[in-house]
Amino acid sequence: MNTASEVAESLTQLGERTAFDRFVRAARNLAIGRIRKVARLTTQPTESRRPLAGNMLRIRLAARLIADVPVAVNGPSVLRASVAAELLHAAMICHHDAVDHGKLGQEQVLSCSIGGRSRAILTGDLFLCHAMGLVRRIEGGRYLEAFISKVRQALTARLEQESAFEGELADWETWRRLAWGKGSSFAFVAGVCGGDSVPLSGCLEEAGYRIGVAHQLLDDLIGAVDSRGAGRRDGLSLSGAAELGPRWASRKIDELFRAALECLDGCDEARIAVKQFFLRDFLPVVERHLDLPVEFSVLVSWRARGRRGRGAKLGPQPT
Repeated sequence: MNTASEVAESLTQLGERTAFDRFVRAARNLAIGRIRKVARLTTQPTESRRPLAGNMLRIRLAARLIADVPVAVNGPSVLRASVAAELLHAAMICHHDAVDHGKLGQEQVLSCSIGGRSRAILTGDLFLCHAMGLVRRIEGGRYLEAFISKVRQALTARLEQESAFEGELADWETWRRLAWGKGSSFAFVAGVCGGDSVPLSGCLEEAGYRIGVAHQLLDDLIGAVDSRGAGRRDGLSLSGAAELGPRWASRKIDELFRAALECLDGCDEARIAVKQFFLRDFLPVVERHLDLPVEFSVLVSWRARGRRGRGAKLGPQPT
């Protein structure tokens, strides 16, 4: 089945749930279809859902945004973009596993099932190929250059991490800079959700970068404190940061999401979507893996500000 048919079939599924649930389900189906194409090439049985790590936070962010942003967006375009971002994430997991000699951390991933570092690397490369194929089909390749840029950022950050900081801790600003690149898939998805509005797309992209850093912090902390991450080696480990305790972690995550909201001053709808993503999608992952007893101030202090509607003059805000 070609991509157009897959997307059309996914989007036209009958469902009794909300538009959010239908989008997530359709994106999951498309993603799993791509993953199975890769899994068939392996010699051992695999669980095709594993590379998405169960959370699918990029897909869920897209679903929240397109339900609320005050511009017309192309549903199939956003669906393909979100799946491509998840496949990029899966590719990075496979490459990470290969570098870390197949040790399991938070992600129970396909690369560990297929055996061997070389297979893990090739599997990751195939995920990247499928991701780029999806993006190429979005509105005649409109977002291909942007996606390639995000892939470059992610790989560059990962390479610097392994080359310069292998087995070492870094200061917060250095870690944040590398996490900015590693989490660039969130920025890609958010930017596509802005549709034809260049100002809104730019602001959503900036917010996405900050959400990506928050996700990298969460992922590294899980690797440091979760029993399933015991023995996991990261090129830029946050085990030292984890020793600062849950208050430090919750404060940093809180700051990053508040910074993401600041990028969206002037668009109440997008701010609400990001808040919903934090409350209903991101926070449950935090609670499932980490003991963070401190309340996030964003739960009580976030307020929609600025003008409503289309055409608001939005600009990226400094962190």
